[in-house]
Amino acid sequence: GLLFDGKGNRMTPSHAVKSGKRYRYYISNHLIAGTNKSREIKSGEGLRIAAQEIENHIIAAMALFLADARGVIAEICPENASPDFASAIMRRAKSLGEALKAEGGADRHEAIRTLITRVQVDDNSICVGVSRKFLREKLEIPLDTIPDDIDAPLELKMSAELRRLGKEKRLIVAAHMPKSNPDSALIKVVVRAHNWFEMLKNRKAESISDLARTENVQRT
Repeated sequence: GLLFDGKGNRMTPSHAVKSGKRYRYYISNHLIAGTNKSREIKSGEGLRIAAQEIENHIIAAMALFLADARGVIAEICPENASPDFASAIMRRAKSLGEALKAEGGADRHEAIRTLITRVQVDDNSICVGVSRKFLREKLEIPLDTIPDDIDAPLELKMSAELRRLGKEKRLIVAAHMPKSNPDSALIKVVVRAHNWFEMLKNRKAESISDLARTENVQRT
């Protein structure tokens, strides 16, 4: 019930059986209504997508984000996280991404159902909304470290192409999102900056000059 087509119509899971094999798919609700009323469906009016296809794209988007250390730090990690805690979060994120990709993983369906708030399929993109709150819980980040007003859904977007098949747009040919290229040097700088901020905040360093001497770096 969280999947929508490009016109904002909710899409419903359904299935068909052909030659004894069950095929799952999602279909725009108004197409179901139109079929039930025995009216002719106009070309381009709705969307029908193979379930495994769209689900695989959602998994791919989630896994790519969770493997992107820079993105996880920027979007999920608490601002005052210590370097050790930030590293632990990145390890958990990568592990969660691998678990989501595992075919037949016992917790895969439940994790996706919990984490995903909305998926919208447009003519040229798939946008996946992810609950920051539940993602932080999955990554074992204490919620009391996160400001109450910062819980807008995380949006993951990938390029895609919808092609017409018969009277409906049915086939998604995804142009997979480019693999992220984590900047390890930048990540280390960000984590180090969080640590220095904590040192100043907790009076472990009395000033920036004191911090520079303690950390054996030049003050610029």
